[in-house]
Amino acid sequence: MKRQTPNSAGAGAASRIRGFDYDIGDHYMKHRQADGLQLAIAEGERAAPSDLRGPFFRAVALTLQKQSAADAGKLLREYIAKAPKRNNYPSKAMAHYWLGQIQENQNNSAAAKGEYAEALSLEPRNRFAKEALKRLQRNWPR
Repeated sequence: MKRQTPNSAGAGAASRIRGFDYDIGDHYMKHRQADGLQLAIAEGERAAPSDLRGPFFRAVALTLQKQSAADAGKLLREYIAKAPKRNNYPSKAMAHYWLGQIQENQNNSAAAKGEYAEALSLEPRNRFAKEALKRLQRNWPR
């Protein structure tokens, strides 16, 4: 059994704290609460400036606030290209869902449907993408 040194124990604790900040961010994202998400982003980026979840959640906050769609889209595409597949990271499917939200905010239903469909191809049980695609098909059947 490996003995933990004070430094290695501290690193693990710091990692758990960083993860906790972004777990809270995940909660705010799923409940579409941009203000709370901004607080989680600030704490997460302060603790771990290079963590890819920071830019992901920043893009989500911009999308929720309907601001800087181009910047949000760029951040999400970078996340898709670089993010590791880990349980405590948002899935690439969720990045496509948020890209769909950006397109929907810009009244581009065809592109939004494409992003939601991509999210579902990556994660068939993604309820956010399922609901969004169903809503769009009801409102814009073409």
